[in-house]
Amino acid sequence: MTFLFSEQDVDTVIRLLFHNLPESFECMSNPPGGDWSGLSMIDTVKSEEYRWISLKRVRGLNSKLPDHVFQITREPRILLIAVESKDTFTKVESGVGAGMRRFINDLLNVPPVVKRSCNKKGNPLRWQPNKDLEKIALKNIEVIPGIAALGSGQTIIESNLTRSEADFAISMGFDENRQTTTCSVVYENREAEKIISPLIIEIAANIPKEFGISFKL
Repeated sequence: MTFLFSEQDVDTVIRLLFHNLPESFECMSNPPGGDWSGLSMIDTVKSEEYRWISLKRVRGLNSKLPDHVFQITREPRILLIAVESKDTFTKVESGVGAGMRRFINDLLNVPPVVKRSCNKKGNPLRWQPNKDLEKIALKNIEVIPGIAALGSGQTIIESNLTRSEADFAISMGFDENRQTTTCSVVYENREAEKIISPLIIEIAANIPKEFGISFKL
């Protein structure tokens, strides 16, 4: 019997990849296994977590709720890696990259709904309402949108990456017999490659071998 891989497999690999990047914080994630109801960010200096809840799939004109968002601090910038996943690249919506960037930037302009601190052991305390409607004080936040799907030809990936207005694309090839996954990354421009490529190299070096995930670097 031939097993048909789907968007859920793509989602699973995305989470495995970024969970194995040191200092990566999962702000939100599409199921399976994720929580799509809100988006969180952390302030490592204050040891506080801020959360926007009851998110709408579309927030304003031409904006799009991402499937995944990961916060990665790379001084002096805080990177928010937003990813839209599909089973094929041809199903990716036109302009979705710009839509995800707009969604997150609009969200950051309003106060989070709740926040919580950590105790001395680093364990999170209970959520508290953001009664003072305090906006987050984090600076130099940069949203990097990407798309991810099952493997396709290079031309198809590149054309749909440009159409999506995202900065990078992760293509995944699943080998049912060998139980392995091979990922490759395509960048929209050199600036995006300068930001994302070091993260991909770090992920490739840290991901456990038993996961069976490798990269074509």
